[in-house]
Amino acid sequence: MTPVEEAVLGAALFEPSLALETGLAPAQFSDTTAAAIWQAVTGMASRGDPVDAITLIAELGEPYRQIVGRVASASFSVVNIRGYARSVAKDAKRRHLRAFLDGLDTSGDPDEVVSEALSGLLSMGRSEAVREHDMAGLMGELATDLDRRWESSRQGGVIGVPTGFGVLDRHLGGLHPSDLVIVAARPGMGKTAFLLSAAKNAAHQGKRVGIVSAEMAALQLGDRLLSAHSGVPATKLRNGALDDADFSAATAAMSELRDLPIRVMDPDACRPADIVQQAHVWAAKGLDCLWIDYLTRLRPDSPKDSRTREVGEMVFKFKSLAKRLNIPVVVLAQLNRSLEQRPNKRPMLSDLRDSGEVEQEADEVLFLYRDASYNSDADPRAAEILIGKNRHGPAGVSVPMRFIDERMTWLDPDMRYA
Repeated sequence: MTPVEEAVLGAALFEPSLALETGLAPAQFSDTTAAAIWQAVTGMASRGDPVDAITLIAELGEPYRQIVGRVASASFSVVNIRGYARSVAKDAKRRHLRAFLDGLDTSGDPDEVVSEALSGLLSMGRSEAVREHDMAGLMGELATDLDRRWESSRQGGVIGVPTGFGVLDRHLGGLHPSDLVIVAARPGMGKTAFLLSAAKNAAHQGKRVGIVSAEMAALQLGDRLLSAHSGVPATKLRNGALDDADFSAATAAMSELRDLPIRVMDPDACRPADIVQQAHVWAAKGLDCLWIDYLTRLRPDSPKDSRTREVGEMVFKFKSLAKRLNIPVVVLAQLNRSLEQRPNKRPMLSDLRDSGEVEQEADEVLFLYRDASYNSDADPRAAEILIGKNRHGPAGVSVPMRFIDERMTWLDPDMRYA
């Protein structure tokens, strides 16, 4: 037990209510005895039990009598308890850093080693990841979070990152932290357009968005964003066939879009390890949501004997990334072409490519569908989002939407199209 650990334990024994405010965890002590004493003191304090040397010995048992006596007589200042706690936490971080670096296996693929090292180091830099919770602590965290949700609901907002589509957000509550969301459709349904529409909507509400595009170059994504925001048809922007009004609208839109908190990565060949690495770099500066376009275009970190196993490993890594960064990770995916042989072409979970692995890891699965892709008599702007899976609520819901093809943008019935 270090001197500063003795000091923080002594101060906690004298004023246990302050110990609860430090946020220090038992696992951050270098000594198991010190950790046991801290856990006992904070546990008794959270229950409202009296804490002194006698009650602490009764809680821990007779073998702790001598060490509790030593802690009680240690030199400390109660007013410095937060400073002691910070020192203990920093010492713990140094130990974890040394252990992490000593245990880092550098014999594998260099890119994977770099990704693992960066992920671990940035995770340490943000906070100590305490995975064990007692019910008192857990209910305390839940009460704080529930109050945040209630207040957000009262003000008409959504709990998670908003997509900006009112009907969809009311069903899902937005895109939730730590969730893996799969957005799937057949080619030509507007997956990338949906990504850009939702990302722009979220960014307009101050959410920091990261986009990894394995299919389209960043400049092409910029063209689509500009078309959606300015109202200038995408074909006119792409061909440069602009009149004065178009040019003025595009220029004004670029001035507005440049301030949105959106970052784009468009690598030539992309693997999950590259995405994990980039996501941690973005997270160090602030990241609320990550979009990946799209699953089939990604290369595996290490080849497997089947594409199903490769996809399974990818989606597992993306779910782990969502949990580690505590953000929603949204991955676009293709559907099997076999659905086009059915009379009813609305997608189902079984239509996902390598569906077992993807469906298992996903918290939500959303399908994009436009009947006009198959039926020439259908309204070309009519679209749907089908909620195929929803770990937190009802599934099987169809959300009516609008798709504006010339602007490559998605709207819902609450939105006005000009």
